[in-house]
Amino acid sequence: MDVNEVFRLRLKAEMAAQGYNPASLSICANLNRRAVTDLLEGRAQSPKLSTAYALAKALNVGLDSLTGSAPQPSLAPRLAEILAQYDEADQERLAAAILSLPRAPG
Repeated sequence: MDVNEVFRLRLKAEMAAQGYNPASLSICANLNRRAVTDLLEGRAQSPKLSTAYALAKALNVGLDSLTGSAPQPSLAPRLAEILAQYDEADQERLAAAILSLPRAPG
């Protein structure tokens, strides 16, 4: 899958997860609605860096989460907010503690 398709699919998924439509995202990102629609429908390829950055900022995600080729795990916004308060070592300790909790069947 090429980087343009990855960007398009991740943008679409992030918008859906956060409840955005092209109009609401374009307003939040201070972009033309047509620019967002064209990206989502594949009519526009290789968005300008400033456009990609504006979309990522409006969605409150890192630009790499829209452009990277590796699958990105889904993380609840509240959990991401909490984890951002800790450095990487503390996040690893939190992960170990979570993994030690008993899991419900199913």
